[in-house]
Amino acid sequence: MKVRKVSKPAIRTAVQDVAATLNLTPYLTDGRTAFSGQRQRIALGRAMLREPKVFLLDEPLSNLDAALRGTMRGELSRIQSRLGVTAVYVTHDQVEAMTMGSRIVVMKDGYIQQAGAPDTVYGTPANLFVAKFIGSPAINLLPAASHPDGFQIAGTESVVGVPAHLNSIGSGRTGDYVLGLRPEDVCSAPDAPSTHDTVLNGRVEIVEPLGRRRM
Repeated sequence: MKVRKVSKPAIRTAVQDVAATLNLTPYLTDGRTAFSGQRQRIALGRAMLREPKVFLLDEPLSNLDAALRGTMRGELSRIQSRLGVTAVYVTHDQVEAMTMGSRIVVMKDGYIQQAGAPDTVYGTPANLFVAKFIGSPAINLLPAASHPDGFQIAGTESVVGVPAHLNSIGSGRTGDYVLGLRPEDVCSAPDAPSTHDTVLNGRVEIVEPLGRRRM
């Protein structure tokens, strides 16, 4: 702002406004050394003072611990919504992408694999890379072959039906396929609703307690 010949009173006012937005006001006067979370917000504050049309954020939360990452995700989303400025956010963390992005672009080796709303990318991945990259716990991928009633899982007699709008995929074709089953769409047989008509035999080897749910 000094380089742009902004007056000292205007600079002071702008800095105070941005500091208030980022909850950094105490650090303006008491001389405390900023910790990692504050440094991230200070860097964002410097960008905000420039009043950009677009924010370019390259893994801004990568060096934070898990708890602080969660807090900063919420803060960044709140700030971006308040300012109404487009933000291009680069991250390898799928949770950040899913929770913060209104539109996701999944890339591999410099090429776009899929672009779309988070729910679209999650629900209808364009290829195996996207399917495996998005989702935690990861998607289950099962080799299968075409069958008159759907797809038969390799090495078993289990046949998985598919939604009506996908029936044409395997109809009249032979060859190998890969079925993707999201963990939340799989349940134990006694708990299965009446709409679930596919039963797969298997053995539970690991259960991860996650508080409100077990995976």
